[in-house]
Amino acid sequence: MEINERLNSETSYNLRENVLWDMLREQGADVENSILVYHTSPNEIESIEERGVFGGGLFFGNEIYAINEYHYIYAMLINENDIISASNLFDEENELLDNLLEEFVVNELREEASEENLALAEDLITERESGLNLECWDADFGWTIQRYALRAANINGFQTVALEDEQGTAYLTNMLGREAELIPFAQR
Repeated sequence: MEINERLNSETSYNLRENVLWDMLREQGADVENSILVYHTSPNEIESIEERGVFGGGLFFGNEIYAINEYHYIYAMLINENDIISASNLFDEENELLDNLLEEFVVNELREEASEENLALAEDLITERESGLNLECWDADFGWTIQRYALRAANINGFQTVALEDEQGTAYLTNMLGREAELIPFAQR
C-alpha cells in the first residue's frame, strides 16, 4: 500500500504521524538521526523554483502550523546532520561567506561594506540582532534575512538552517530538485 493510501486511512493527525513513522522505518529511512517536520501550503506543490521568497527554500515546523490559509500539509524527514543553527552560520572562516555578507550589506542594507556594517549583517543573519530598529525593516526584509541564512547554510554544506520565529524553531530547507521528498500528509 502506498504512503498516501495508508495515511489517508487514518483521520487524526497523531495516528497519521504514527503510520508515517512506521512506514519510514519499513522503507529503511534513518529515523534515529532524523526529525519529522511539516510544511503547510495554500496550493499543491508540484515544483519549487529558486525565484521564490526564500530562494527555493521551504519552511517546516515540528508541528503543523500556518501563518496563512492552507489546504495542503506536507511531511518530510530531515536528517539532523543536515541542519545548522543560524547562530553557527559564521563559525568557520570562509571567503564565500564573507562575499555573502558583503552582498547583503551592499544590496539589502544599501550601505558601504564597512567592518561595522558587515558585523551588523552577520548579527542579523545569525539572529543575534532582530533588525526591528532598522529603517529598512518590514516583513519582506525579515524574509530576505532568512533567505540569506539559508544561503549561508548551503555554503557551509547544510541543506537546512534552524531559525527561531513566533512558533518556536522553524527549519528553512533548500528544496530545489527535492520535491519528491515531500510526503503529502493531509489535505483540508
